[in-house]
Amino acid sequence: MEFSSPNLGQDFRTDHLRSTILGGFIANMYEAMGWHVVRINYLGDWGKHIGLLGIGWVRYGSEEVLENHADPFRYLHEVYARMEDELKPKLEAKKKRARDRAGQLEEDGNEDDEIFGERDATFKKLEEGDTQAVELWEKLRRISIAYYVNVYRRIGVQFDDYPGESLVCRNPEAILAVEARLRERDISDKAPDGSWIIDFGKYDATRLGAVTIRSKDGTSTYFLRDLATVCDRMEDYNFSTLIYVVGEQDLHFRQVFKTIELMGHVDIAENLQHLAFTRGPSRWGKEQLLGDILDRCEEYMQRALAESSQVPPQLRNLPPSAQRNLAINSLIVLELNNKNKAHTIGLDAEMLMSTEGETGLSLQLSYARLSSALEDLEDRQRKYLGSETKNGDSTPPEPDYLSLADNPWVELPRLLVRYPARVQAVYKSLEPSGLMSYLFQVLEEVCYCLDETGEGVNGIEDVGDSAAVAARYAARILLFECTKQVVLNAMRLLGIIPINR
Repeated sequence: MEFSSPNLGQDFRTDHLRSTILGGFIANMYEAMGWHVVRINYLGDWGKHIGLLGIGWVRYGSEEVLENHADPFRYLHEVYARMEDELKPKLEAKKKRARDRAGQLEEDGNEDDEIFGERDATFKKLEEGDTQAVELWEKLRRISIAYYVNVYRRIGVQFDDYPGESLVCRNPEAILAVEARLRERDISDKAPDGSWIIDFGKYDATRLGAVTIRSKDGTSTYFLRDLATVCDRMEDYNFSTLIYVVGEQDLHFRQVFKTIELMGHVDIAENLQHLAFTRGPSRWGKEQLLGDILDRCEEYMQRALAESSQVPPQLRNLPPSAQRNLAINSLIVLELNNKNKAHTIGLDAEMLMSTEGETGLSLQLSYARLSSALEDLEDRQRKYLGSETKNGDSTPPEPDYLSLADNPWVELPRLLVRYPARVQAVYKSLEPSGLMSYLFQVLEEVCYCLDETGEGVNGIEDVGDSAAVAARYAARILLFECTKQVVLNAMRLLGIIPINR
């Protein structure tokens, strides 16, 4: 599975965040179904944006500042951001020229513009193995991976590998082998400007258009690197399925999959899958780094716990670690509870802090209530058995299952028994909202039971035959234990960290 996959130096956008959370959930689902899952973070650590960072480093970078900076990754990001600001008006002008020509925007930019030429020349040095360019790239990659490993841990996501686009680019044989295959099968053609392209119109796939595999200056493109990466992964992992959780690149992946098929690897192409979603607008202002997004999320949660009238007293005095987990849980619920993974509204601070509806806070409150009710029942049973025990016999009685056949209890066991079928359905659709809605339905039924019976404790009257009373305790304890286990299982699949109180 490939997911998250930010570009080094650039902002960590909301689509990267959604890919991270959605990808983590899907990986959990596959593992729960018995698959061996390899989680890959395919970093954008190669390409012309690295050339742009190289220019920025020469103009604005300082080894001394980098070595002594408290957050070296942020420093590199700031250097890149300065170059992006310089590039932005030139990109807008280039787009206007393209519109005026009624043509398409070229990847290489306008060679007459100094900054584009300098960017492309810097990246070409990297591809050719220039010592200084490679040293800067290695430093950027090392600092970036260290940052991401640490910050991903905050949302409970771990990756098995951070290969990046550079893996195939620094292995020229892999790229050359793919290009040789493309030419051998007459798939690629040399364009008039000297670049190499694939025109899918030759194969009655005009909707796929055409794609450049090698730029006119001789550098590889993102598309060519993706082709070589598929072949490398097949050799390295012999995968049964390769899943990309990447937003807004549907055309790109359809072109990649079609090219793999044209290369004669039909069996591989059939095992490639792209789970798409569109990028929604952020309601939190301009995103920069993943750590910034999580910090903002935690700030909102701290404010909600301290100031919101909706938040009940039991959540106001949580220790800092629990507050952080609650913030991350709320973020995960917000992202995964979207009813259609192809659309996302972005980060919503109001929903994040709300205790109404299917939100992270309401989920936590219901789960904490279940945990507390179970503990109370167990305490009461221990006290009751202790007072009723004769001759030292404290063996718990057989549960009175029939006592659960009446309202308000009867619906809860019916819901629990549907859990395996619901997980199977979600596994087939890979739509997390199906599991999320089930989880809220179970917890809503728990709260109904507790409301109807006075927290589920006072509903058992300690009168009559002592064995019957003890059997009713045992039945309800077992029901709540099973409910809590199902809820925990669902939470773990969704990537949510349970907080008992």
